[in-house]
Amino acid sequence: MKTFKRVAFDLIGSREKAVAVITDLNMDLKEAKEAGENIMARYKHVKCVIQKTGKRTGKYRIYSYRHLLGSKRYLVVQKEYGYRLKGNPTKVHFSPREGEERERIVKQVKDGERILYLFSGVAPYAVAIAKKRNVEIVCIEWSSTAVRYARENVKLNKLKNVKIVNGDAKKCVKYGMFDRIIMPLGTMAIDYLKYAGRCVEKGSVIHLYGKTENAGKDLEKEVKKILKQKYKILNVRKISSFSPGVEKVCLDILIC
Repeated sequence: MKTFKRVAFDLIGSREKAVAVITDLNMDLKEAKEAGENIMARYKHVKCVIQKTGKRTGKYRIYSYRHLLGSKRYLVVQKEYGYRLKGNPTKVHFSPREGEERERIVKQVKDGERILYLFSGVAPYAVAIAKKRNVEIVCIEWSSTAVRYARENVKLNKLKNVKIVNGDAKKCVKYGMFDRIIMPLGTMAIDYLKYAGRCVEKGSVIHLYGKTENAGKDLEKEVKKILKQKYKILNVRKISSFSPGVEKVCLDILIC
């Protein structure tokens, strides 16, 4: 996340074309446009500026936005760590702030793994992993728009062994057992842990993301209630902030 004159914003895209997203929901229209003018003056590759106007809502958990300046063509290609991700940030959720977290997961993956990726969106974790590891990945996402971009991203990066499923994460058990499961939807992943738990066995790892106000202790209690297998929490890592006092964390869970 970039900061400029106390304005918080994300840049999504490349050095050729980017969209600036002002993330302050409380900034009024005049202030937001002034901030957008400053951003476009400083970052010449920014072709338009939009502002978040509400929290993630609806079945597909998408933010609401308003256009401030520049083009209304929001489709961009994000470049990071040797791969590319195409998407329209007003239609599908994608966080440019989590590139480092994606690389952290990549470093843990070994060739030959079978990976389940729930709430996969435009498939950023799948692309990051498949670009550098010889693995099989099954992605499950219920937004048909996100699935379309995910399939384009698989082709864009010339990847193999990545299956994109447009469906309900609750039905993941039909795809068999997995060595690793990635569950990055911080607001809802815990509600699907019981389904993911049916797809793992001894030695498998679950990367469970969630909201917390106490460094993940509340999530750890929920995991204890849900998982039937013996397990060990290897790591609790802060990813980002949802709001003051509320963090997004990742629990790395080893099935024992």
